[in-house]
Order: sequence, then structure tokens, then C-alpha cells
Amino acid sequence: FTRDGETAEAKKWELGPEAIAGYKWQPTRYGFYVMPWVAIGVTLHSSGDATVAGRTYDPLPVNLFATMNIGWEFRL
Repeated sequence: FTRDGETAEAKKWELGPEAIAGYKWQPTRYGFYVMPWVAIGVTLHSSGDATVAGRTYDPLPVNLFATMNIGWEFRL
């Protein structure tokens, strides 16, 4: 964690399971693909202190993450 205007930072480690769902779409037969996916995870264990400049940051117990991969698949 960081805070604007402060040089201090805090590090926190979290451990927990995550479920991922996505779809790989290949609009052409030449290897190009688009793969949107979403993940949801829960924190089971955490360590470290998330305090910067006297302010403590509380992480969320459930995390949602979404992204999209774009790439090229090479067939061997």
C-alpha cells in the first residue's frame, strides 16, 4: 500500500482460493484469440500491516478481478 505525498509503504500478503471463469473466442482459424475472464477469491489468511502514515487500510474479504487476454496461438 502507498499513499500520495508519503514515502512510506506497507506490504501485506494474502492467501486464499480463487474461482476463475472465462471463454476463449477464436474469430479466425489462423490462431488469433480473445479470452475475457473473471475471477472471484476470498481471503483465508493474511499477514503484514497495511498502515501508511497513520492510516490503516482494510482489504476486502472477497475480491473480484476481471480482465481480457488477446493473443496468438501457434499450432505445432
